[in-house]
Amino acid sequence: MLRPDDHKPNFPPSYHLHVLPTHVEGTGNYSGMDFWSLEGFDLKGIICVLYNINPARIALPASLDDGRRYDCSLVLPEPEDQERMCDRFRQGIDAHFHMIARREDRSLDAYVVTARNQKPPAVLAPPEKNRISFLSHLWFEARTGPGLGGVTATPTVFSVTAICGISVEGTMDKFCRLLEMKLDRPLSTKPT
Repeated sequence: MLRPDDHKPNFPPSYHLHVLPTHVEGTGNYSGMDFWSLEGFDLKGIICVLYNINPARIALPASLDDGRRYDCSLVLPEPEDQERMCDRFRQGIDAHFHMIARREDRSLDAYVVTARNQKPPAVLAPPEKNRISFLSHLWFEARTGPGLGGVTATPTVFSVTAICGISVEGTMDKFCRLLEMKLDRPLSTKPT
C-alpha cells in the first residue's frame, strides 16, 4: 500500500518550486503536509489544478500552449496548509513561465445548457459496453467515424454534435463542470 511520502520528491526543503521536463507517462498529483508534486502535466493542466478551472476556459499564448509536459515539485521546510502551499505553487509557476495568471471576462463561443422546469428529461443509459465513464455519475457516448471502433478514448475533446446521450446525478452546475471538461468550448447555463 502506498503512503503519501512514497511520491515525495528528493529535493532539499526550500520555498523554491522545481519545474523540470517530465519523464513519466500519464499524470500524477501527489501531496503531503510539506510537499506537493504534479507529474506529467502540460501548462494548461497545471493551471487547471491550481485554479480549479476547466481547460476550455484557459487561454494561453501559443508559445506556452506547446504541449510540453512538466514535473513541478515543492518541498517545504515545514508543513503548511493546502491553500498556502497552493499560493506558493502559483507564484512559482508564474515566475518560471514569466506569466501572470488572471481571470477576465471575454466573449467566446459557448454551448448553452437549458433545463426545462429545472428537471432534465429522463434518459436511459446505453449498455455498459458502449459507455464512457467519468467519476461515478457522468457518462456520455460519442459518435465515432468509420474504422474508429465505436468508442473513443477518454482524453479526446468532443464537439457537442458528437455526443449521443448524457446522464448525471446532481446539480446543473455540477453537470456543466463535468461535461465542459470533455467539450471543445465552455458551457453556460440558462434558466427557462
